[in-house]
Amino acid sequence: MAALPHIATLWVGDSLGWLGHLSLASFAARGHPVTLYHTDDLPNPGIAGVTMRPARDVFAYDDAFLVRARPAVFADIFRLNMIRATGAIWVDLDVLCLAPLDLFDGYLVGKEFPGRDINNGVLCLPQSSPSLAALVDRFADPTYVPEWLAPWVERKVMKVAPEDRLLEATRLVNPALGPRALTWMLRKTGEDRHALPYTVLNPVPWALNDLYFSPRGEARNWMTDKTLTGHIYSSALRRPHRVRRPMSGSVVADLAAEIGFDFDRFDLKPNGLDGAEDGITAETALT
Repeated sequence: MAALPHIATLWVGDSLGWLGHLSLASFAARGHPVTLYHTDDLPNPGIAGVTMRPARDVFAYDDAFLVRARPAVFADIFRLNMIRATGAIWVDLDVLCLAPLDLFDGYLVGKEFPGRDINNGVLCLPQSSPSLAALVDRFADPTYVPEWLAPWVERKVMKVAPEDRLLEATRLVNPALGPRALTWMLRKTGEDRHALPYTVLNPVPWALNDLYFSPRGEARNWMTDKTLTGHIYSSALRRPHRVRRPMSGSVVADLAAEIGFDFDRFDLKPNGLDGAEDGITAETALT
């Protein structure tokens, strides 16, 4: 049997939470070799099949840039440089592996619900991809003003010093260099034809993130037999899911049980539905 493709990801910071550990463990458990790149003195997660490497091994960045750019912006630029340097499949550390991944004609890229925009949470492009080369080159230029900005944003960006324009765009639009950039460029080059349906890599819309934690397993209603990953949008993850142990029957808990992931390593509260200890009330639960 052919070896599975290499998986790579990045963590900016010195502490990786339970979701990041579960993400790494899920890919390693399926048989993928995994590299965790890091910018700080990050403790080794201690997961068999996961290797740590400094981010500078594949992307020569300045410390000043890392300080000025938000972690998500740095990750958007890093993933493209990493793919060009190594050919590995990038995954965000809020993506769970439900089945082994493979490339399709050298690509692995998927749409988001309802199927218009292209997500970069799971991403691989051929190292010869025109889109990959164009985005890497553009993002290496601090004076670059992205073509996909709305006119009013572009006008604001043009008012700052030329050397600050790319970062100003990321301050005004989040995420200016992520899915929006990838979607625009893939459409420009025609490579968007390689984008898979949302059900393959990003099955549950970000607004329904809670479904991954439902003990009734409703997230599975959005999946098919071709679903490879579950993308839990950590930026949309509510506090009860961050601090409580996932409930049995949920996609998250069942995956953890399947691969032998130990939640006891983390300081998580017991399962609970009332949310009182988290400051959740009937009036605040939906806000």
